Amino acid sequence: MLNLSFRQQVFAGFAVSVFLVLLVGFLSYASIDKLENDSKQVEHTQKVIKTTSDLLQLLTDAETGMRGYAATNKMGLPEPSTDAPPKIKRDLEQLRDLIQDNPVQVRRVDSLSTLVNGQLNILKTNIEVRPVQGLDYMVNNNMFTNGKHNMDEIRM
Repeated sequence: MLNLSFRQQVFAGFAVSVFLVLLVGFLSYASIDKLENDSKQVEHTQKVIKTTSDLLQLLTDAETGMRGYAATNKMGLPEPSTDAPPKIKRDLEQLRDLIQDNPVQVRRVDSLSTLVNGQLNILKTNIEVRPVQGLDYMVNNNMFTNGKHNMDEIRM
């Protein structure tokens, strides 16, 4: 065993204490930094989820508005089937901006955009057909179910 003087023992104890304080400080800093990064990622994920939820709600509202118009031949105010497309396009752009750093998600949003545009075209067609062909024509030609497969794909 080492024979250290009292002064050397105090200095060694002090050195070990300083080292431990520095180690705890470094670990605390690393932990806080990780917590901040995790919080930013959670916030980002919540924005993506909210944007996709808003997008789905707008599509659902537009479809509901189209069906209401087709059934009654009266546009409601505000009309989701005509007011929704610009908002839907805005949400798609916002979603694209949020996920631009993730190639897998970018491909998914590109596919989603194609499906959404197809759904908007179906809704537009149904709205245009109603005053010209009438409700019976729409029912007989299954126009109310044309977008069901699209909406199922969008939800997935």
